[in-house]
Amino acid sequence: MNLLRAIVSNIHSGYNEKKIRTQFDLGSPSNMVRLRDALIERDLIYSEMRQLYITDPVFALWFRQRFL
Repeated sequence: MNLLRAIVSNIHSGYNEKKIRTQFDLGSPSNMVRLRDALIERDLIYSEMRQLYITDPVFALWFRQRFL
């Protein structure tokens, strides 16, 4: 959930930076890898040129209105 919040907040890279991990409560860098892989596997996000994006733009709008 927190990784999705970060992506919807227009942060598409730099998730291993301490400032971003703390701001969005993402946990350790190894946890980030597990979160990213799980969301990619569920087809909620995709990775392009080392940046993460929400797969469905309608879902992104809904998520932004509902959870931000």
